[in-house]
Amino acid sequence: MELCPALAGIGADVVLLTCAEKGLPVREQTRGVDTRRLDIMGIIGALTPDLNVRGASYGVVARAIFLMILPFHLVKLMKEERFDVLHVHCLCSLSAVSASFAGWLMRKPVLVTVHGTFLGYYNEALTFPLSWLVPSLERTLTRHLYCAKFLVEDRHAFRMLRRLGVPEEKVELLPYPGVDVQEFTCTRAENPAEHAVKLSHGRLVRKRGVSDLIRAFPAIAKELPHCRLVVVGDGPDREQLIRLARDLNVLDRTDFVGLVPHERIAAHVQSSDVVVIPSLIEGHSCSVLEAMAAGRPVVATDVGGISEVISNGENGVLVEPGRPDQISAAVVKILRDREFAQKLGRNAVVTAREFDVKRSASEELKAYRKVTGVPCGRTDSADRRAH
Repeated sequence: MELCPALAGIGADVVLLTCAEKGLPVREQTRGVDTRRLDIMGIIGALTPDLNVRGASYGVVARAIFLMILPFHLVKLMKEERFDVLHVHCLCSLSAVSASFAGWLMRKPVLVTVHGTFLGYYNEALTFPLSWLVPSLERTLTRHLYCAKFLVEDRHAFRMLRRLGVPEEKVELLPYPGVDVQEFTCTRAENPAEHAVKLSHGRLVRKRGVSDLIRAFPAIAKELPHCRLVVVGDGPDREQLIRLARDLNVLDRTDFVGLVPHERIAAHVQSSDVVVIPSLIEGHSCSVLEAMAAGRPVVATDVGGISEVISNGENGVLVEPGRPDQISAAVVKILRDREFAQKLGRNAVVTAREFDVKRSASEELKAYRKVTGVPCGRTDSADRRAH
């Protein structure tokens, strides 16, 4: 969300290509970024708003249409705008295939940021033959994709790509994801509640582990009667999570806030005494880093790239995934031990500065210039970059 404007701020000429959405303009210029939304006969724009609540199956048609028309739009844009680099995020979304094809046609370097692979938890969630077919397809894509560099956000993703057969020299570790540390440090709290335990913004889907946080809350509420749970985000599991909170008799002390505009996220994080990220699988979590930038004590699961950011007991608390008992114990300790909570918050801010969006943008711009052969120093002409 913040990376494109940060890149524009240091000299890159950024064009952001994404799906159309009903009510949003086809093209707009915001914070130095030229955003263009693709649609065909109004189909994608009509389907996109329901993707978050209806789940993956509902989005198959819209995704398929988008992937089919994407290469043609990319080729057209590259001819018009004379891009130097084509950059796509997330291998498993398959948009990398469309971008790779377009890059190959135009002989322009393509970079792919990989936020996760189907190895590990994702693959364990699949049944045969998908459990064999999906990793096999992923191996084929990573080995034969027209891609100058794979960019990763943590060592976990680096190891997964190596297991998929990607040569080490084609993988680069960058300080992802970038967060605006100043925004989360300076923003005032929004309607702070006494002892507010908050799950920061995110989709309400199984892999986020929100059900484990709700299962942990009765034990937290028993020890701290004034505590409230605030869940920010929306998704296909929302109703199921509400029923779970009702079954556990904590619905009256749980606030399901729903989707929150980006500009209000920092205020919500600041209003929390503890931020809990109970993910079952995760790369480098923006939610973790945003909470740390705000100086909030964080309880997070020891998965993926999270453990590369949090040092247990120093700048946050790590718990095992799928362990509500450990979540409740950690939250109660933080809320009862003010000195411990303050230490976690102070150290968290120091860690978050390492992932400031300005640094992330600078390192990404260097990656662009490496694959294009342009020196890493500032140039008179801006880099043309499609995202």
